[in-house]
Amino acid sequence: MPIETVEDGVETAVPILVIGATGNVGREVVGALHELGQPARAAALNEKDSVHVPAEAAETVFFEFGKPETYAATFAGVKKMFLMRPPAI
Repeated sequence: MPIETVEDGVETAVPILVIGATGNVGREVVGALHELGQPARAAALNEKDSVHVPAEAAETVFFEFGKPETYAATFAGVKKMFLMRPPAI
């Protein structure tokens, strides 16, 4: 059952943020969430990296650990996330 929020009397599913969505594990997580009816917000490094985001992702955001200016849009409204950190971190 998807995570939901009620805003102005309307229930909407809240996406789960998947950091690492373009990698082997993250892609599977996005697919599994989709099968459960749970939208996923897929985080990609940039436009070039976003081609690897699974089609099942409800939305794509650009996120980079070393760029705090990407945090606000990435985490806006997020209540849960899956984090697969890159090896360099």
